[in-house]
Amino acid sequence: MTRKAIIIGAPGDPKKPKYLSGVEVDVENYTNFLMSPSGGAWQDGDIILIINPTLGELNEAIQDIDYVLIIFSGHGAWEQSTGRQIIKINNKDQIYLDDLKSNAPKQLFIIDACRGKTQGLSGFDEDVYLIDFPSKLTHAKARRMFKNYLNKCKDGIIVCSSCEIGDTSGDSPDGGFFTLKLLESVNRWVKKNEEQNVLLIKGAIRRAKASMRHSSDQKPTIDFFYQEDEEEPYFPFAIKESIKKLF
Repeated sequence: MTRKAIIIGAPGDPKKPKYLSGVEVDVENYTNFLMSPSGGAWQDGDIILIINPTLGELNEAIQDIDYVLIIFSGHGAWEQSTGRQIIKINNKDQIYLDDLKSNAPKQLFIIDACRGKTQGLSGFDEDVYLIDFPSKLTHAKARRMFKNYLNKCKDGIIVCSSCEIGDTSGDSPDGGFFTLKLLESVNRWVKKNEEQNVLLIKGAIRRAKASMRHSSDQKPTIDFFYQEDEEEPYFPFAIKESIKKLF
């Protein structure tokens, strides 16, 4: 099982008013999470980081391997006429999210971007908030567990969006509101003592949505694309040491 994570940060031009200062924080938090045992112990060679990329750089990065995780943090919009998500990949260029899809049998997209016509902002503290990801697992065991579970998953494409169509996605110097709540929810799950040792992406999104409900109208979504004769794909997002039953 070969896997590759491509983390795309597109904050825009710092000299312009719509610059997203929290994007680089999102990139660092996602990188730290993936490389931690909780995130599956991805290695340096598994992860590609790109800031304000060109389309050529993206095409070169996206390879047809077994499992591709694409994370995007930046500006976005929803094109009503075609029913397609647009993301702005650098200061000048925008593409359809569909352009990032490949022939990999398993693909997961996590998109922290607006899906409306305007850019929304949420307020946070002034200090940059980097998240720590504790775990009782060693990197070697975590990597093995993640790979073994991924091997069992059905093929398909999963697209996770930070908000519903027509809505804005909050950002601040601390990062995207959705990204923060998603990763904070993972940490709370890791710290719970229970037998379950795998948090699927569907469960992670559900937990983030519940966490956001009390402080924002922003509602993350998850969509599945797979063969009609197959079951829904459920890819792992986080893992931890399980608590074995005594009886």
